[in-house]
Amino acid sequence: MKKVLKFFITFMLCINSVNVFAQYIEKQIDLYHLSFENKNLTTILDSIILHEKKCNYYDCNLLFSFRIQEFEDNYISIVIESNNSIDLLLGLDPYGFFYYKNHMFIVVGDSLEELFSICGQKVSFKYLEEDLDYIIEQNTKRKYDKNTIIELYFIIDDSFSQWSYIYINGEFIFEGKSSFCN
Repeated sequence: MKKVLKFFITFMLCINSVNVFAQYIEKQIDLYHLSFENKNLTTILDSIILHEKKCNYYDCNLLFSFRIQEFEDNYISIVIESNNSIDLLLGLDPYGFFYYKNHMFIVVGDSLEELFSICGQKVSFKYLEEDLDYIIEQNTKRKYDKNTIIELYFIIDDSFSQWSYIYINGEFIFEGKSSFCN
């Protein structure tokens, strides 16, 4: 009787674990290993990491996104944001990464040669992406139909810090910071 019960529990756990992984799709992305060319960036990164070390979520595996957005009038916006999910950051369609003080920075958006240069071959990363078809089917209890409009509400985790800069003529101008840490 005990063997049957153990088998049944093991069997149910296996089925449940398959169901958990069914909501994710394994993907792979190739990113350029980058080095930064503007040495003013070290001061900014040092202050960001120093700030993050004071936060209750900080650990040595904390990641950062580095988003570059170039506008028509030579206006360049840079947003650096801390995060703890490599799956989320790799799902942002980045083009490169670099390490600074043992922290990985994922570079997203426009490429800016005066900030970054490619210092090595592309590196492959595997990550998990949410399967939206699965999520819709589980939440609506019906088969996903591409002709039906379904509203999904995603909760964005804003508990991490974010810094905004304007980059003009090789200089960084601090625009603002959003953080729940002191």
